[in-house]
Amino acid sequence: AMHDTSLHQAFDQLRRSVALRSALSRETLNILILDDDPEDIEIVERNLEAIRDMNITCTGISDIEEMPKELGSNQYDLCILDLNLGALDGFELLESVSEGLLKTAVILNSGILDEEKEKKAAALGIYDSIEKNALSPELLEHVIQFVLQQKSLEQILLSTKVHGAVH
Repeated sequence: AMHDTSLHQAFDQLRRSVALRSALSRETLNILILDDDPEDIEIVERNLEAIRDMNITCTGISDIEEMPKELGSNQYDLCILDLNLGALDGFELLESVSEGLLKTAVILNSGILDEEKEKKAAALGIYDSIEKNALSPELLEHVIQFVLQQKSLEQILLSTKVHGAVH
């Protein structure tokens, strides 16, 4: 109960910063799409372009060799990651990159996740997952907003040092 006040402050701050919608419509979101299938990248790009309220710049990469460097560059707000990257597993890619403290929020774009994969995703700090077959602009918009809210809440919590105080 000790930390209630700072949590309340954090939430108030979040609510203010989550004039998110209007902020989003002004800011450009840099989104990285990692998928070994160029057609799948195109599908995601088309869905993202159909989101009217967001200003989005997409970078799609299907070359597995280039993925770690690109994801690790931390110049993206969000990464939409395919789990099955042919020779590479999406989780492996994240593990190799997250050593360098990944600032980019990651969303999985995959088939249905079993419980084991869900656990692994959570352990790796993945924010959310979407099913490839269920992809739509509405779903993406919803997921992106959720992820950005989570991200800004985390930053606020870190900055109010709630993290350090909880044992």
